[in-house]
Amino acid sequence: MPKKLSMHVGRCVGYTTELATDHLPINSRSFKKNGKYNGKTFYDDENYQWMLDCLDGGYEICKDFYEYMQDYNNLEKKHIHNLESHSKKWNSKIQQQSPYSSYHTTKNAQLELASKPTEEAKILLVRHAAIQDVIDRYHAAVEIMYPRTLFGTSHKHYRSSAMKDLFKAAHYSLSSLSVNLTKLREQEHSIVNSSNDGSYADNNSNAATTKQLKQIRDQIAHAEKEYRREHENYCISVRDIYQQCRKLEKERLDLIKETSIEFTKVAYSSEHVNQQR
Repeated sequence: MPKKLSMHVGRCVGYTTELATDHLPINSRSFKKNGKYNGKTFYDDENYQWMLDCLDGGYEICKDFYEYMQDYNNLEKKHIHNLESHSKKWNSKIQQQSPYSSYHTTKNAQLELASKPTEEAKILLVRHAAIQDVIDRYHAAVEIMYPRTLFGTSHKHYRSSAMKDLFKAAHYSLSSLSVNLTKLREQEHSIVNSSNDGSYADNNSNAATTKQLKQIRDQIAHAEKEYRREHENYCISVRDIYQQCRKLEKERLDLIKETSIEFTKVAYSSEHVNQQR
């Protein structure tokens, strides 16, 4: 296959030398526009689920490519059948020509011409089998990469559950600190409201409230500091997991790229057909 064609096929699946970084905007604030994810960036809340959606969603892309190739080869098979039918029809018709009007040499020439589509069909049948081999090997690889779920109703990436466990484990400590911080702020809010509505009337009560409020705010300051430190650790951990997911995504893109090149070479290049002539 020409080098230029191979290069274009590689580009059409978004593949150059490595997975395009702009495809996975880890720092992007575009999550804010998507109602499915509540945070502003990949690091907020449980927005790591987006990466898992990306992994599992790759199956639909792979399936579309499989169906395209299979549809094409079905058309090829139909074309082969039409060529064979065409030859059979005209061979029969020529054989039935009147012996008084159809000269022997002319009849033989017509029969030879009528057999050409059958000869072409035999060549195309070899190509059809070669294309089907590419499709079958690709389909088998996709089924390994995206096995059926427990009840067989959908497909998930073979590492999806493992990546989810890693993300959840990394997020657990941060989530616990966030819950604790929220509770402390609620306590602060409750004390302030009680103080403002006159629930504490005497000086002793006011002093106790002030002391309690200071303690809560000290705890909040400490919790915020702890949360920021843990958030930094979380970002480091989740980025590492994210990079692992990128490598898994690259496996899918490599599979599509390599199959695209092989399919194009077998289905569209004259090189394969010329070998059969």
